[in-house]
Amino acid sequence: MKIVVVSDNHGNKEVLSKIKDVHKDAELFIHCGDSEMKKEELADFLVVRGNVDSDLSFNLIEETTVVNKKIVIVHGHKWIYGDEIIETLLPIAKEKKADILFFGHIHRYVNVKRDNIHFINPGSVKYNKDLTNPCYAVVEIEKEDVKVKRVDI
Repeated sequence: MKIVVVSDNHGNKEVLSKIKDVHKDAELFIHCGDSEMKKEELADFLVVRGNVDSDLSFNLIEETTVVNKKIVIVHGHKWIYGDEIIETLLPIAKEKKADILFFGHIHRYVNVKRDNIHFINPGSVKYNKDLTNPCYAVVEIEKEDVKVKRVDI
């Protein structure tokens, strides 16, 4: 299963359209918040609400299961405190029994496995705060194998 994960486009609709065009074979598109778009504009994405999103119809947490992997999606602004990002997200991941937790908010690519849980931030498709290129993630899940690839824009 191929999943494309984006975050923090901050109103840039064009970049999302280009990503969808490049990955027509993806079976799931996930947006980790701060789209600054309306729900109908993101109909192809499973989306959570970020701290600057005004469309309150987006949930703060989304959950789904694919290939027997429990996926939890948050923006992160309700759980991330300081520099200990994974430590502050770990309780919500464990509470939700997540195999994979996708998050946004920090505008920085992260791919860490802790306590057998994958914590993945696709970075921002608009700008990354660590001065790297804007990016997103492509996640391939096959049986027990989870492969994560950073894609720079």
